[in-house]
Amino acid sequence: MAEIRLGIEAPFGVLPGRSFDVQPFPIEPGDRIVFLTDSMRECNAASLDVAAVLEATAGDLRDDATMVCRDRYGGPPRGRTTEFGADPEPPRRPADPDVRTGPRAGRYRLATMRIDRAGWPFITGPLAPAAVLAVAGPRGTRWLASPFVALSAYMALFFRDPDRRCDSVPPDPDDVLSPADGVVMVAGEPQDGVAPEGEWQQVSVFLSVVDVHVNRSPYRGEVVESSYRKGSFLAAYRKESAHRNERTEIWLRDTEGPTARTVVFRQIVGVLARRIVTRTGPGQRLATGERMGLMKFGSRMDVFLPPECTLTVAKGQRVRGGETVIARWPATG
Repeated sequence: MAEIRLGIEAPFGVLPGRSFDVQPFPIEPGDRIVFLTDSMRECNAASLDVAAVLEATAGDLRDDATMVCRDRYGGPPRGRTTEFGADPEPPRRPADPDVRTGPRAGRYRLATMRIDRAGWPFITGPLAPAAVLAVAGPRGTRWLASPFVALSAYMALFFRDPDRRCDSVPPDPDDVLSPADGVVMVAGEPQDGVAPEGEWQQVSVFLSVVDVHVNRSPYRGEVVESSYRKGSFLAAYRKESAHRNERTEIWLRDTEGPTARTVVFRQIVGVLARRIVTRTGPGQRLATGERMGLMKFGSRMDVFLPPECTLTVAKGQRVRGGETVIARWPATG
């Protein structure tokens, strides 16, 4: 019997992670998928995404296959344990030759982390005074360069652009993915005066200043309309920000299936943000989870979906852009 080990990574190498790496694997009868975790919180988060793992793996899990959440270092299961089929066997040692370790496409690697091109002026700007103070500053004052170096490091962190699962594993054609990292503020009936005309459901994600601010398309389709509106800079978590703040609205229409599907989403800046970067326009076709822009220094994203979609997230839930499924269209065919 073989094991497929899916590791939960620690973002930036310091903070506890909440995602796992998924790649297609051929699953044979009796195989087991094992979540390797570092904490109870991660174990719980992993067990909530069992459906995503099942959809991302190639092949079918038989009745005698098992999925279990275990401690990364070979300890007993921690937190909620999700199992399918037979009772799990004791975890194998990492050196077991029958263990297959999947590629870690979604992990954070500081040395090779992609930085969005919009961030380089903010990263290099503080380094100029830091260099002057460090090289030419009077002795005893060179420590003043430290705050500028720290600011540059924070800017690099803010404009980081990590790969996500959708970059290596094609999403299910019925899945709608979160367009950004953050916390769900609204999931369900739209806020008053916020949604476009017609019947919609609303999912809103608030991005803090420590979240990844690269935005992704929540669904596939052609951009049929894109509009920019100037406005205020209220705190993004306030309801009024959805219709009073500076924002970009994008309409996507997918006509590949038997019926056309329309998704509307907005980039809305917050109290600190002063610029929206939108790298798409009418006539361009976007894939589900494709990068399409970013917002600077705290913001929110609103997604509007037709009533026939089933929402899969709840208010207060933390989501990851390009990975977390926020809704599903009814299956066709």
